[in-house]
Amino acid sequence: MEKIRFGNIIKRIFDNVASKLSIQLILSFLAMFMIVVAIGFVILYTGIVNILRNNSEAGTIQRFKQCDFNIGRFCSDIDLLSRQLVINADLHELTMYGTKSDSEQVTIAASVLRKFSDLINNYKYVDSVIYYGGDGLIIKSSLDGNYIQYDEDSKNNWFYNTKEYNDSKKYKQKVIWFGGYSDQDFGLVDSARKAKPPVYYISASRNTLQGANIGTLVINIKESYFTSVYNSSDPASNDRMYLVDNNGVIISSKDTSVLTKKSGLYPKMDVGHAMGNFTVEGETGKVQVVYYKLGNSIGTLVDETYMSEILKDIIYLRNTLVILFVLSLAIALVLSKFWIYKLLGPLNRLAGTIRKVGRGNLGLTLEQTSKNELGVLVDQFNQMSTSIKELFQKNELVQKEKSKMEMETLRSQINPHFIYNTLNTIKWMAVINKADNIVDSVTTLSDFLEPIFKSHDIMCTLEEEISYIRNYVKIMNYRFAGGFNLSVDIPDELAKCSIIRFILQPVVENALVHGLMGKVTGNVDIFASPEGQDLVVYIRDDGDGMDEDILNEIRKSMNGETGGDNVGIGLSNVNRRIKLHCGDEYGVCIYSSAGGGTEVILRMPYRSLITALPG
Repeated sequence: MEKIRFGNIIKRIFDNVASKLSIQLILSFLAMFMIVVAIGFVILYTGIVNILRNNSEAGTIQRFKQCDFNIGRFCSDIDLLSRQLVINADLHELTMYGTKSDSEQVTIAASVLRKFSDLINNYKYVDSVIYYGGDGLIIKSSLDGNYIQYDEDSKNNWFYNTKEYNDSKKYKQKVIWFGGYSDQDFGLVDSARKAKPPVYYISASRNTLQGANIGTLVINIKESYFTSVYNSSDPASNDRMYLVDNNGVIISSKDTSVLTKKSGLYPKMDVGHAMGNFTVEGETGKVQVVYYKLGNSIGTLVDETYMSEILKDIIYLRNTLVILFVLSLAIALVLSKFWIYKLLGPLNRLAGTIRKVGRGNLGLTLEQTSKNELGVLVDQFNQMSTSIKELFQKNELVQKEKSKMEMETLRSQINPHFIYNTLNTIKWMAVINKADNIVDSVTTLSDFLEPIFKSHDIMCTLEEEISYIRNYVKIMNYRFAGGFNLSVDIPDELAKCSIIRFILQPVVENALVHGLMGKVTGNVDIFASPEGQDLVVYIRDDGDGMDEDILNEIRKSMNGETGGDNVGIGLSNVNRRIKLHCGDEYGVCIYSSAGGGTEVILRMPYRSLITALPG
């Protein structure tokens, strides 16, 4: 139970904190900051790693090229030395060693051994020089001494059965390079050197091309010399560089324990290309392997470098960037919190004021402190708050006025009933006295007033409006004892169309009062017709008309430019009502001339307003 209550408390706290806009903005800002910086960090780190890897590869290739140049020069020297030995006359005599006398054999062998010894003494990297005759003669000169073997066992020497010996015989006058053998392999007798660690060689062999007993000259060079050549460019480097032959056997390396062993990386090398690189997983991490095929056919240089060595500087940089990222995140959190709270200050004050207004404190306003969107929001709130207070006050006044108007309305309802009752009494009095003209007048007046008091609809049919006009003209004839004639021409399809109520009466009134007043008789013609999407009603009289100046004044009054007289006011009201209900493109037009009568045209929409009313 306690656990559930504690969980509910934590949830309420979290919901309360998470619902705050400032917290959401801070978290959103920090999230975007972390994403952008993290992406930038990954791109930067990856780019630097690639640059370092490429630089390491390029540096290694450059070292390989330098080594290839140095080794190439050395191999050229060896080729020249071997060529000089091969063309020596004493070496030619060795091919006929078996046909010589003992004294001649001793002389020839001594001369050859002397030349071999001179070569060893002059070139410290040469450990031994050996001649293998086609007849089994073996002459060797080394730092341990000089040896000659010429017997039945010498023909069974292991070197005669090697691929290197056969290649030397096959490729005449070409130096054949090979490695993987030591001084113990080339030993002719048991010696004390066998008890010592072996000295590994990289050897050069060459065919003598003389006589039937073709011989092979082998110059054994200390493997350590090659190691010093390709490691001299960067002796402080911790990488592992070694030389493999064309079969993948390691023939030169600083680590002598791997000599004569086959490299496990050789199958991954593309021997068809002069150079290449790939990455493998080592015992303590990833290893970048770069290889370079030497131009003298000795073999291929291989460099193995742990990525940790390549990236030791970037690891420091990475750790530094992580620390800077954490510090930047902390600084961004502090600055964003300060800045967001500063920006949201007006919004927080606005929210507090809105809560107060919601509790009934109307009319509260805020001081505008900024001109940005929040400032606009505060300004709009101030206007809204003031408007709400004013509207509330107006609503109170309206309620008071409504109470007052209800009484006025009640009183005003008495007047129509009183008028109807009075007219009805007069009508029955006229009936009793048989005054038919009075009965007709009172009935007409009742019919005329009925739409005014009973109908509250702003629209009526054109037929109803014409009926109202007929009663009006009839009353005017009783009033002035005149001979006003009303002519109406309304097509049947327009009789049931709806128009604005009492829209024709002011126009007819102007025609009777102003156009025909003072005449014994006069005619008013009303006719209507559809024109496209519009309904057009024409009202004409044959009265005195008006001159151009008066007509212009009335037109200005209709457009609201002047006050106008009674004629202008009546037509202005009709024109305003039509435009208000139908649009500015509709309204009233008036045409007249002095002595030529007056024509008033009312234009209203036919489809939108003219809708048949139920009969």
